[in-house]
Amino acid sequence: MFLVAALAAARVAVGSDGPALGAAGAEGVHQKSDSFPHDRHKKLACLTCHLPTSQKVLTFQPPRGCQICHHQSPQQADCKKCHPAEVLDRPMDVRVTITVPKHDPRARTVGYQHSLHDKKKCIDCHVTPVTMEPSDSVVKCQSCHTDHHQSGRRCATCHQTSVIREPHEAPIAPHYGCDRCHTPARIAALEPTRTLCLVCHSTEQDHHESKQCTECHFLASPEEFRTHLSTAAGSAP
Repeated sequence: MFLVAALAAARVAVGSDGPALGAAGAEGVHQKSDSFPHDRHKKLACLTCHLPTSQKVLTFQPPRGCQICHHQSPQQADCKKCHPAEVLDRPMDVRVTITVPKHDPRARTVGYQHSLHDKKKCIDCHVTPVTMEPSDSVVKCQSCHTDHHQSGRRCATCHQTSVIREPHEAPIAPHYGCDRCHTPARIAALEPTRTLCLVCHSTEQDHHESKQCTECHFLASPEEFRTHLSTAAGSAP
């Protein structure tokens, strides 16, 4: 009954003429007339999707009609049947706004990767009924990534950019006295663990992966070397 009512509502919304088969929707979906696999929909009556007076006119505006059926039970759906890995694995440019104390909010483009979020279920982020669009907080990455300086976070996932690297290149001594440029409160929250080092030294990701970088390069644990991030501790040890 739900499906019949939903399709009937779609017919009313589209109107008696309906969109032509293969007509592009608002997002350019279904651009080819043969993009719809009829063989996989043999159990459906033609009238489910087509006006009775035409074999080429749809009763809904794509992709809305497809979503009415295929997004009915997202908890049980196998999303990968329609959204293959080769598509999902491509980084997606997402525009997010970063807010840092004492600075104006800054918009930044980050590369979202589904493969780095494989512990999440699709429905954890795609919550909007029918369309399955992600919520606004998910789009802005704020629903999960609220603490930028949490220990163990892979900083380089978002921060491996020229904006970060160039200000820390020679003649700057990037390992000492970070509060010369950054606020003391911000530096106090940092711990020079391996994840922080990899922001600049990403090519060393597999180099002695089980060790902390400071143990060999500065002969100190991250906690011991932490004091050198502040000018109050003096220069290099």
